[in-house]
Amino acid sequence: MAKTNYTTNSVVEIRNYPTSLIHKHKNEDGSEFASFSFLWKKNWASCVLPPGALTQSTTRKGEAIEGRMNISLGEPDQVRNVSIQKDDNTYQRTPMFNRSILSAISESRQDYLRSIAV
Repeated sequence: MAKTNYTTNSVVEIRNYPTSLIHKHKNEDGSEFASFSFLWKKNWASCVLPPGALTQSTTRKGEAIEGRMNISLGEPDQVRNVSIQKDDNTYQRTPMFNRSILSAISESRQDYLRSIAV
């Protein structure tokens, strides 16, 4: 589950994020970068990841979890440009705090868990 407690020197970390929602891209100059997608108010949003933000998710025994990555976004109050899909399938660039991104992902996970609960 995503880390939600903050201290003054805390870092926003999204744990066990599905690799199917993490995308690799290449610039015109050949350099590579990654982005990830998440749900924001029932629409898809995407955000470019800082270099070195991705690490392999592991179990408590240190074994890699296939299909999952950890994402380190940085300080909770840091602002990122997020592209949010609008109803007409265009995207709008919106500044968003790292803590708001984490909150949206946590809420989306909770909605999913409620939908599959027996």
